[in-house]
Amino acid sequence: MSDVFSGFSASISAMAAERKRMQVISSNISNAGTVDESGPYVRKSVIFEEVFDEAQRSNIASGVRVKDVYEDRVSEHPIIHNPGHIAADKEGFVKLPNVNIVQELVDMMIARRSYGANVAAFQTWRSMLRDAISNIGTR
Repeated sequence: MSDVFSGFSASISAMAAERKRMQVISSNISNAGTVDESGPYVRKSVIFEEVFDEAQRSNIASGVRVKDVYEDRVSEHPIIHNPGHIAADKEGFVKLPNVNIVQELVDMMIARRSYGANVAAFQTWRSMLRDAISNIGTR
């Protein structure tokens, strides 16, 4: 019986994962100019992983989830000269957040489209299930 609802769980888990991704992207955009005495904001990103249905004991993925939210320590931070800034070093340089607004907006559009695709898949699955149930009595 769980196979009947597997389409729902896959879509729901993917929507939850994309929602978390959009929250992280929103945080990046919100903090794109955040620099304080402890240093610049560090861009965050998510890692997804497949979820397998343990009850089915199969290698078929039944959904997705956010495995981790990590800080991007690889991208370079832009540096500006602003001796009066609270986070300026001895030479007056300030390390800025490694957030690229254009990239974040592209990532947000991709996440939004993925979320929408999963909503459409959920609705299609629901419609197919409704049609199957209504056709049971007509046989």
